[in-house]
Amino acid sequence: MLIQNLIENSCKIEGLVPEHGLSFYVKLNGKKVLFDTGASERFIQNARKLGIDLSQVEILIISHGHYDHTGGIEAFMECNQKADIYMQKAAAGEFYSIRETGNAYIGVPEEVKKSKRIHFLEGDVIIDENLSLFTGVTERKLWPKSNTSLKEKHEGKLVQDAFTHEQNLKITYGEKEILMSGCGHSGIVNIMEKYQQLYGRYPDVVIGGFHLTNPRSGEMDKELVEQIGRKLLTYGADYYTCHCTGEEAFVFLKQIMGEKLHGISTGEKIII
Repeated sequence: MLIQNLIENSCKIEGLVPEHGLSFYVKLNGKKVLFDTGASERFIQNARKLGIDLSQVEILIISHGHYDHTGGIEAFMECNQKADIYMQKAAAGEFYSIRETGNAYIGVPEEVKKSKRIHFLEGDVIIDENLSLFTGVTERKLWPKSNTSLKEKHEGKLVQDAFTHEQNLKITYGEKEILMSGCGHSGIVNIMEKYQQLYGRYPDVVIGGFHLTNPRSGEMDKELVEQIGRKLLTYGADYYTCHCTGEEAFVFLKQIMGEKLHGISTGEKIII
């Protein structure tokens, strides 16, 4: 099984381009899956340079309705005419980031919301024997404070984003179970606990961002990050993180979690 990052915030491979966004390519049992599309068409450029033909992708999963995970959907649909696209219905809402320069819209492009190729889901879905999606992470233990600037429009007013539009991917590969989470806005600890409630065990491998750093200020809550790191160790999984975890938070987590934590950047592979 291959999981390859097509774009995230950093890059160590010459010729590829990073951006504040996230996209992974997954290949298992002959199936080709895309998880998120970054903030632009740049993930497609990287895929071509890596020898990956995105026109053959059969399934696109959108983790949540923010621009850095959905900005490349239109470009993807232009180069791929067949993939089924799975997104929570709530991901078509109106989302904003509160910034010093004003309220910035960070939601899904309006044209994308009209596409008939998208399966707008309402809750958990089993796609096939290898792929399942789950939502409904409502617990707020060890919840990233960097979420507080993220809002959604409800009845004409901006309120705290409840992240009901966030969905997580469970991959079953033989005896291994893999959890993929876009940003972990609901809190990676809460997502892990929800996984255990649903499936009776914790995943073997966890891949995605943990949203531990404010993307503009770079600030993190060191005490909270330490608590999260120590809690993650108790689950026994191997973790591959990137994007919104933040460089400083990753370095600090690495001191706590050691060989259980790995960083992954643009173009890098995970072989399972």
